[in-house]
Amino acid sequence: MPPAHPRVLRINAMQPHAESPTSPVDLAVLPTTEYEDTRAIMKRDDSHEHNHDDRDNDPERGGSASFKYAEDPNLVTWSPGGDPENPREWPAKKKSLVVLALCMGSMCVAMSPTIFAPAIFSVRDEFNVSTEVATLGLSMTVLGWACGPLVFSPMSEIWGRNTVYIPTWFLFAAFTLGAALVKNIGGFLVCRLLVGIFGSPMVAMVPASAYDMFPPDSVGPPSFMLAISALLGSTLGQVFGGFITQYAGWRWTMWVMLIFTGALLLNWTWIPETHAATVLARKAARLRKQTGNADLHTEFDRHALRRFEVFQTAIWRPLQLLTLEPIVMLASVVLGFVWGVLYLYLATYIVVFRTHYGFGAGNSGAAFGGIAVGVLLAVFAAPSANKIYLALSAKHGNGKVFPEGRLPPAMFATLLIPASIFWFAWTGRSDVHWIVPVLSGIPYGFAQVILFMTFIAYPADCFPHMAASVTAATSLVRTLCAACFPLFAPRLYANMSTRWAGSMLGFISLAFIAVPWIFWRWGAWLRSKSRFAPKYV
Repeated sequence: MPPAHPRVLRINAMQPHAESPTSPVDLAVLPTTEYEDTRAIMKRDDSHEHNHDDRDNDPERGGSASFKYAEDPNLVTWSPGGDPENPREWPAKKKSLVVLALCMGSMCVAMSPTIFAPAIFSVRDEFNVSTEVATLGLSMTVLGWACGPLVFSPMSEIWGRNTVYIPTWFLFAAFTLGAALVKNIGGFLVCRLLVGIFGSPMVAMVPASAYDMFPPDSVGPPSFMLAISALLGSTLGQVFGGFITQYAGWRWTMWVMLIFTGALLLNWTWIPETHAATVLARKAARLRKQTGNADLHTEFDRHALRRFEVFQTAIWRPLQLLTLEPIVMLASVVLGFVWGVLYLYLATYIVVFRTHYGFGAGNSGAAFGGIAVGVLLAVFAAPSANKIYLALSAKHGNGKVFPEGRLPPAMFATLLIPASIFWFAWTGRSDVHWIVPVLSGIPYGFAQVILFMTFIAYPADCFPHMAASVTAATSLVRTLCAACFPLFAPRLYANMSTRWAGSMLGFISLAFIAVPWIFWRWGAWLRSKSRFAPKYV
């Protein structure tokens, strides 16, 4: 077949250019793939073989591509005029079904730690352990989310998405079954850790699957749907878990998760591979077999990183960004705190509504519905946030990406976080009607989504050539805080009153009000001094 122009392959099969227009919602979740190293290799190959720095012949700098690949008769790429194997060119109905299936999987995995939260005291009593040890059943699962992507995300770049999704989903189901049957606390905690590890691809990798199927100008809605599905799963898990624990016992929280997981197993009988490099590699292998031409290859074969380099980049670069880059560090700390408090609330709500209002596990879990309402309300704020970004980019961007255009919604959301925390802390008492502290969750859920979109998008806009590493860095801090915060909740509320324990968190959150303003005032200066600043975008 005639080889396609290499730039067509890059647009269809690789990540978008740094200056591609994107909305806040399509940056709510960014792809976990990394391509800056491949870009660098391509640049070196062009300079070595052509020995020039002609912008007009440099596809990575906005010009036309060089002709060395177009003249390669053995290059296998997408068929000209539309290729049904190209995930970017699938019918809209097919893409929608795949996104819906991924949303359901993401929601299922996000529910796995929170559905257990109302059962903490039941597990404590059955296994005769401390509240802190029982809370590990929640924290170990979230800790698995931090560990799993370090291995599974680079694996998906080497062998494809489904090669990771399918076996890990079966193992996710298997260890959920183990958690339902185990008779001792040690085995239970091991199962819960493995549930988190093997469920993590449906949290960390689904954004990359969305970018596999949609170009930058239309990836917004599916990305936002995936983000909302995960956030709703986290909040609804607490609601369902409370009633299940109260009326059926804590082990049924595991059985319900197993039923949900088993039902979704059927999706893997039809969900196709979305990773472009993997699809093209299979196409090349099929053509080599049909034609007997062993020299057929893809552009990804030419520029593929060694497997060790892929894993090294996935693990080492996020740690560098966290320790050496103030923008990534501050954004990660804000998100980490917000997520940590959310998961701390999983235990705190049970204590407050049981102690002060006499609620059972069911109604205590249902009180988390206020946060779920706030998450849903944030959906309607996304278009306004996008308009603000586009207006500021047009005014200040000079035709380029203006990262600070992402910040105004966060300036408002950082005010809501302390307001919500103080509201809950000082109204969660028996002389105040129970609906008042429940309503305090609405601004928290709303602000959580806004801050998530902003502080994932803003640092990624600042360092677009390593957006995947930036996202991995913020995700690592977020999951570690979510795993650790619930562990100190029992002692925090035992040693301090509910009011002052909550107030302490509220006072800490006041410091984060300054973060978006710092970025607005000094963000450009911080980028100019950064060792990670892109050399060209």
